[in-house]
Amino acid sequence: MSISNQGVPFPTDLLFVSRDGRVIEVHPSIMANDSRVITSMTPVKAAFQFIAGTVARISATPGDYVLNPLFGRTL
Repeated sequence: MSISNQGVPFPTDLLFVSRDGRVIEVHPSIMANDSRVITSMTPVKAAFQFIAGTVARISATPGDYVLNPLFGRTL
């Protein structure tokens, strides 16, 4: 999966998430309107973009899990 921040007027953090909800890659602080294409190193089910600083605030790291029915994981 590939993501670009082109056209996004603020910096973002990016998470790539596997089929089972595991965070595979974290890309913090992607600059606003950055035309670089960021591609996951392995196949993933989803990519999430957050306002820059969110990943640090929630201490997200590779290996963490996203709880959502999309991944079959809920509380």
